[in-house]
Amino acid sequence: MPKVTPVAFSADDIWGAAAYATIVNGGYLKAAEYDKVTYNTIVKEANRDVAKKALADGVVGEEHRILGRKAQQFLSSRLAMKALTKRLNDFEASLAGTVALTEFIVPEDRSKIGLVNSQIASYQRQLNEELLTENAVWGYLSEVGMRLTTTVTITSCFWFDSFSKFRYNAITQDGYKTNFYNSGTHDVGSTVEISGTVKKHAENVTILNRVKIKEIN
Repeated sequence: MPKVTPVAFSADDIWGAAAYATIVNGGYLKAAEYDKVTYNTIVKEANRDVAKKALADGVVGEEHRILGRKAQQFLSSRLAMKALTKRLNDFEASLAGTVALTEFIVPEDRSKIGLVNSQIASYQRQLNEELLTENAVWGYLSEVGMRLTTTVTITSCFWFDSFSKFRYNAITQDGYKTNFYNSGTHDVGSTVEISGTVKKHAENVTILNRVKIKEIN
């Protein structure tokens, strides 16, 4: 097998290409997406492949580099703030090392570049969630074990294959943060009525269980 000659890319190149891929795909795809009829045709390539081609074709523009820099600086700032109060977990420590890089070497830094490709969408999600929770207050919705009904705005959501459910983060009209699992699909920024049982309190967030969601017209 022929030896691959290492190639250096600046952080601006890598983060800019990641931003380009995220815009093209409308988010982050770890693997290619195939058509749902034959499953033989790729309808969207994985972000890493889109980013790689973008660098090769020279289509990464200044607007992509600016978005990439903003994501890099945002994540670096948030990780530094967290490191002041608690120990970073393994993923966060790896991410902190990656956002601090000023240069990436291919193929040696392939895994780090893959991590960068996943972080533009993460930055956009975190930034949007911070905007939606800027008026949050300290406290909890109710005591553990209590059943309650309240109106919330969805601030972020994550799909978990292992549960076949979404985990929703939300904020009440009074500014209390909560999270819960539900199999229904609800848009970030939408306002819904939820009924659930308080499972526990954690880091100023009320965690709910057995949640039912009702759309508000």
